[in-house]
Amino acid sequence: MINGKKQKGVSLIAAVFIIVILGFMGVMFVSLITTSSLTSVNDLLSAQALYVAEGGLENAVTLLNTSTLANRITCANVTANLTAKSLGQGQFTATADVGSPFYSSAPTTLNGAITSAATTVTVFSTIGFAVSGRIMIDRELIDYSGITPGTTTTFSVLRGRDGTTAAAHANGAPVGQYQCSVSSAGGIPTVASPTAERTVQEGIQLQEGWAVGAGPTMLRWNGTAWSSVALPAGANQTLNSVSILSYADAWVVGNNGGGGAGLCTNGRILRWNGSSWACVSSPINQILRSVFMISSQDGWAVGNAGGAGLRPVILQWNGNTWNLNNSGLVINQDLYGVYMLDTNNDGIADDGLAVGTRRGCINPGPTILRWNGAAWSCPAGLPAAADVNLNAVIMASSTDAWAVGAGGMIVRLSGAAWSTPASGVAVALNSVFMLDTNGDGVADDGWIVGAAAGGKPTMLRWNIPCAGGVGTNTWNNCTATAIVPAINVALNGVYCVYDNDCWAVGNAGGVGQRPVSLHWDGTTWILNNSALIINQPLQEVYVIGPMKRPQAAWKEQFQ
Repeated sequence: MINGKKQKGVSLIAAVFIIVILGFMGVMFVSLITTSSLTSVNDLLSAQALYVAEGGLENAVTLLNTSTLANRITCANVTANLTAKSLGQGQFTATADVGSPFYSSAPTTLNGAITSAATTVTVFSTIGFAVSGRIMIDRELIDYSGITPGTTTTFSVLRGRDGTTAAAHANGAPVGQYQCSVSSAGGIPTVASPTAERTVQEGIQLQEGWAVGAGPTMLRWNGTAWSSVALPAGANQTLNSVSILSYADAWVVGNNGGGGAGLCTNGRILRWNGSSWACVSSPINQILRSVFMISSQDGWAVGNAGGAGLRPVILQWNGNTWNLNNSGLVINQDLYGVYMLDTNNDGIADDGLAVGTRRGCINPGPTILRWNGAAWSCPAGLPAAADVNLNAVIMASSTDAWAVGAGGMIVRLSGAAWSTPASGVAVALNSVFMLDTNGDGVADDGWIVGAAAGGKPTMLRWNIPCAGGVGTNTWNNCTATAIVPAINVALNGVYCVYDNDCWAVGNAGGVGQRPVSLHWDGTTWILNNSALIINQPLQEVYVIGPMKRPQAAWKEQFQ
């Protein structure tokens, strides 16, 4: 009996011990499940907060670059427009970083040439740069991250961003930047009292543009408004054409005439360095009608013919000076337009076209000159039917080019053949811009602008019907449609950043139409002259900025 009682006691103790162990394991198991569940919930909330924060950045991108200008905001207004905005299960607040917008007003240049394959860039200074973001050199967009502004001078880069092409750039090439750096905090359920919070940051590229004309008139587009910009003393003649390489490098040419001073004599040539315009010496005293820059080392300008050796007038920029380069041609025609291509991305033009007054190449027929990388000449096969003065030219590629001129004339190069597509109008066509949206080397959208007809400026659209829709592979006359405003003036210049973001400028009109600056938002052309009162005709416009993806150098910020 005693042994039996002892055995029962031992069994009872063992049972209690097992119960305790099982209870402990149960508690641990429940604890693990609870901890795991809490971890999963926290991970989910954290992920949601990240998505909400990224949504804040996307909202900032849209508002800073929307083609609907009435909805576009300045960098300074990011916080006011994007504070405690609800998105999904949370909220975001987006703010412009200190120093934004970052603009290359203290110009810097490359300290050493770079090839198209280079993955690092060295500049003389990064004072005024954003910590991360995007720079622009000779129209190429280049992204970078993680520099110390004012200290870092060599940094890693990603080349050829947002549809641009990586190209070689010479030592001393200007480096431009214009961006709004934005941070976005996402909170679940709110930004003010978050259970989970994530913060992300990126640089958002902004637009800049220039419009030039009589007076002289120099207008700057800062992405939301036009304003008048001072010119150097002596730059007192009509400005005819503008070409932009970056936010720190733009060129303008214009008329000759009296009143010049210093370098502002002869045919006017001016250069923007990110801070101010300055005159550059012209070697000839002729009116300059058009300019096109390939890089900081190669640019071209054309103008009115002069005396011996100046028939025609074609100037080339070599990185230091402008020099006559007409390949020994003897063509006593004025040249009104020039467009160049760099097909091998070495920073030097190896193809190009110049157009002007008729019968310089064939009689009857047009004056169209072609550059082959070494010399200018009249190409074979020019159409005799195009026996008119040609005012402007553009090239989508070496095998797709367009020129426009008097009497509604359109001339096209397709492959190796020249033709005269029907325009459907008989008025002067002054400017053309073509878009190759799919990158196949053939324009699939574009605009031509010209003289007034029926109380409106002439506006033709290539391929796309005026109201949108399926391509027609013809020119569509939009002049009489509702998308063109009733402004009875001629338009002289047209330029597109993308197919839903274009500008056209022209002669001054009535009250509220001085100057005339029209913007295309993908649906309609709208007068947008920022309430300026400048009673002068505008000759040309050029705008740079992102095409499809303005974002650069995304990163998460950790508290």
